[in-house]
Amino acid sequence: MADSTLVAVRATKREYYGLVHQPSQATLDENGEGLWPADQFTFRLFLDEALKRLGPEQLKSESLQEAAEEADVQAPSAKTAKKG
Repeated sequence: MADSTLVAVRATKREYYGLVHQPSQATLDENGEGLWPADQFTFRLFLDEALKRLGPEQLKSESLQEAAEEADVQAPSAKTAKKG
């Protein structure tokens, strides 16, 4: 069974706002942010620097912040947070 853990993400450039998570079909909002599954697809986009991981409090949208809180999305740890 697939893990249902979600992570808060933001596109690093406007050109990435149209990204669609595969296979969940999750998208990004008008701020380039979303809640995406914590899976290989998402983490590959972190490595490619197309997305960056956020803490729920960093999301611009109140509705996404509420959804992140409801889904118990955690802020990235110092180990996973990219410096810079």
